[in-house]
Amino acid sequence: MAVAAVLRLETTGIPDTRRLRPETVSFTPGEKNAFFTVVRGEEDHHLLLQISDNHLDAWLAFITDDERPATFKVVTLVQFLRPAGRLYYNLIRPFHHVILLGMCRAGETWRERQ
Repeated sequence: MAVAAVLRLETTGIPDTRRLRPETVSFTPGEKNAFFTVVRGEEDHHLLLQISDNHLDAWLAFITDDERPATFKVVTLVQFLRPAGRLYYNLIRPFHHVILLGMCRAGETWRERQ
């Protein structure tokens, strides 16, 4: 991404996520899921992921509802480490919800097939 290169961000590419399938998602702390590192996870309950760069730290959490197993919540949290992080996030913000919605729909589709 040209913007990432201009801002001198470490994360300049998008990883190949085609290999990430529900059955290959890791819940083991320290392991990778795409470009995220697992912080904590318990299958069928929650998964906390983190990505760190020179411009921001970001966390992504998936949390299931024990009373309604077919539902889940998604939480994102971003800590800006320098002004370039805020600028970069504001540039991608319009797409953030679209990408997360697509991820959630893919997870729901997979779950319905099980």
